[in-house]
Amino acid sequence: MAPVLYLGHGVLAVGAALFLVLAPRAVRSVRMVALVGCALGVALVVAADDVGTWRATSPAPVAGELAGAAAAVAWGLCAVLSTHIARAAIATGVAASALVLFATSEWVVPGCLFLGCVLAACGALVALGDGRALGWLSIAASGSAIVAAVALTAVDQGTWELAVPTGTYLGLAYGGAIAAAGVVPLLIWQVAGSDGIPVVPLLVGLGFVTLGKLGGPAEPWLAAALLVLALAMAVGAWVSRLSIAVVGAWSGATFAALSFANHDATVVAGIAAVLAAGAIALWPRARGRGRMSRGLIASYAPPTIAFGAIVAAEARAFTEATTVASPDIAWPAIAALLPLVLAAGVVIGCGMARTPESDDFEPEAVVATWALLGAAMVAGAFLQSVAAVPAVVARSSAPLVYPVALGAGIFVAARVPHALAPVVPITTSPSDGVVTLHRGVARGFVAVAAVIALGAAAGIGWLTVDGLAVGFL
Repeated sequence: MAPVLYLGHGVLAVGAALFLVLAPRAVRSVRMVALVGCALGVALVVAADDVGTWRATSPAPVAGELAGAAAAVAWGLCAVLSTHIARAAIATGVAASALVLFATSEWVVPGCLFLGCVLAACGALVALGDGRALGWLSIAASGSAIVAAVALTAVDQGTWELAVPTGTYLGLAYGGAIAAAGVVPLLIWQVAGSDGIPVVPLLVGLGFVTLGKLGGPAEPWLAAALLVLALAMAVGAWVSRLSIAVVGAWSGATFAALSFANHDATVVAGIAAVLAAGAIALWPRARGRGRMSRGLIASYAPPTIAFGAIVAAEARAFTEATTVASPDIAWPAIAALLPLVLAAGVVIGCGMARTPESDDFEPEAVVATWALLGAAMVAGAFLQSVAAVPAVVARSSAPLVYPVALGAGIFVAARVPHALAPVVPITTSPSDGVVTLHRGVARGFVAVAAVIALGAAAGIGWLTVDGLAVGFL
């Protein structure tokens, strides 16, 4: 089963390449390829616990589930495209297979090679749409940080096994993961709505795969800082009349904070982040329709998987704050901030649902948005990682605090004056967070991204040659 789940995406990329050469206008056929890829990703999420060792991979349920979810959403977004769908399918297939193999890789050299393939394919996806300069910079910066953390840890520990970094190297891994998760508005969210949108869930998935595979124990101070940043982003999102880039960064900061608060909730938070990223990336293509589905995904309300991630993080914070003799002050802060984050999510979700938009939509994007909502609800109800939520709720303050937070969010959203409600149609104009760079500035960012990418490629090449020299491969 492992070869099919791991390499099937690459085989589908070959199929898309054949369609590009032999039947470049066969959009429906490529969409069928994309839907098969989506099914392969879902199959990996379901079967991640049962996949055994294969070649240079080892069982990695956490990272495998996250990679499968990212691949499924990326293929779903690819199926929405029309103009460059074959090229997008080729890059999506390569990136999805490489991401799955990196997530399950047991050794440093293959892991870095697969990671390099992920970054190269994501760069090819960005080239299909707008926002190339900042998109490439986002991929190069986040990817090179993760590569450096993996490679330097191997050199420092003198091992070829893909080990968990420590100290400065762990900070590099965390920095790359946070950047990939979409916490910075001016980076990967610039691609939203373009033909390169499959890169958004793939890069967000890479960030959470890194946290699940290389992350250590809980980081309460980092979680608290990201929650504060998320609340600031929520305010910024409302003030900017729901700028796509700011809403995306708010979502990324929230789910990254949940992973740092409770490492056991990384799967739940990562899948929720990937689904939310897909819905946000589709927003410009589905404007005028699917507002309710986008609002529900963004609201973190039950029974979506996002609510399970918030409850799991709150339970850990509540337990640490009340049962430990001398708790870290960050834990009470997290327990106090999470209900505010939930209330902010309800406010933003209601705002997204109420936003009057022009009916300039693509039917495929609307269907995909509703499908993402269905996936969020199904995952929230049936995913194995969420099965413990009722028991978690019983041991925490959630039964009392979270209904109040939900009610407060709904009350605030209903009472906000109409003048403050977002009334500008959602487009990919600069007012919605997509930055139009001066040609010289754009070229400068591309040059910086190229230098960083070449450095990462050189590091991967050196590590591969060193592995060959010692007979590792």
